Amino acid sequence: MIVKRNSLNKLWIAVNNILTTEPVGKAKVTVYNYQLQPIGTAETDGDGFALISSKGVPFIVMAESDKQKVYVKVVDGEEQSTSRFDVGGKEVQKGLKGFIYGERGVWRPGDTLHIAFILQDQEKRIPDKHPVALELFNPRGQFYTKLISTNGLHGFYTFSVPTKAEDPTGFWNAYIKIGGTAFHKSLRIETIKPNRLKINLKLPGSIIKAADSEVHANLSSAWLTGATASGLKVKSEMTLSRVNTQFKNYNQYLFNNPASEFSTVKTDVFSGTLDASGNASFPLKLPNAENAPGMLNASITTRVFEPGGDASIHTLSVPFSPFQSYVGINLNQPKGKYIETDKDHVFDLVTVNAEGKPISRSNLEYKIYRISWSWWWENSSDSFGSYINSPSITPVSSGVVSTKGGKGSFTFRVTTRNGDVIWYM
Repeated sequence: MIVKRNSLNKLWIAVNNILTTEPVGKAKVTVYNYQLQPIGTAETDGDGFALISSKGVPFIVMAESDKQKVYVKVVDGEEQSTSRFDVGGKEVQKGLKGFIYGERGVWRPGDTLHIAFILQDQEKRIPDKHPVALELFNPRGQFYTKLISTNGLHGFYTFSVPTKAEDPTGFWNAYIKIGGTAFHKSLRIETIKPNRLKINLKLPGSIIKAADSEVHANLSSAWLTGATASGLKVKSEMTLSRVNTQFKNYNQYLFNNPASEFSTVKTDVFSGTLDASGNASFPLKLPNAENAPGMLNASITTRVFEPGGDASIHTLSVPFSPFQSYVGINLNQPKGKYIETDKDHVFDLVTVNAEGKPISRSNLEYKIYRISWSWWWENSSDSFGSYINSPSITPVSSGVVSTKGGKGSFTFRVTTRNGDVIWYM
């Protein structure tokens, strides 16, 4: 018997013959709570499936057919690991979906925030005229105001929040609360000086690769009135910052190097003037990023200066790949669970290029370190790099593996006492 449960305690059940794998029809399925009281029952169809909406939190599911019974515990922590499968998505809270938006992306202090909320309630759990609350907090984390609306129309609710000219700028946090469910959106309030020049920066690709010998950028600018911005001074700088390296279809893999000590890098990539047509073409001076923990984010800030000295600013953010290939590891453990000792564990590996496409790699070296109990106070900098590079620290296991078609694996058994370990590829 296989049981799948969602957050609303709705159960999908499949019953099969353990010897022939054939579906078992007309099997009686009963759901019990922790007090072993029945809270739902159903009968499987010809395909062995049953659907039960339990009246409470389920604890055990029992299926009975031809005087045979099978039991499955469905409590939290007993579920099977799904780390080897693509189960990504957004969790639906209590059957409700919500979307918050404003009439614009940035407001000035003193503006009125017009905030709208759309509620999707397919199961009609929320009655009409049910109150919907908006709570707003300023960037300092201080409570600002609370509004309640009961006049929703087809799931649409609107709120108008006036602000003061002396209110702090930054990211404000709006929370919509309804039916025990909360939805969040960040709202940006800034003192803005608008650009008077339109700036457009184009790169040859969607990713900047450090392996490329030259990356040419094309810059164009014009006055918002339509006039050509000829002969204006231009300055561009690139800032590299660390991000969580992630690739499509490999969300369960870890790609970042925890032992890398990398700090934000800022460098000038171009300084010059626009031609008579308001254009400029130049090669980017790529900064050094040898100690990067993985993929980086490159923010290219371009300033075009007016004759009077004021500047219009344009920022372009693109991924920056300091390496030609990346290796990721999947521990095949549910999130928040520990790895059991005295048991063989299979860890999956994947190697991809900068675009996230699988590639084969050989001679991948792995090392596994055990963190001593006193590491947390002996190393105030919290640096994995300084720990594993210490001459007194030796790996508890090491080896060499290869990937074929971008996939590989290795096995490891934890035989030490409780503690933490580092997997280093």
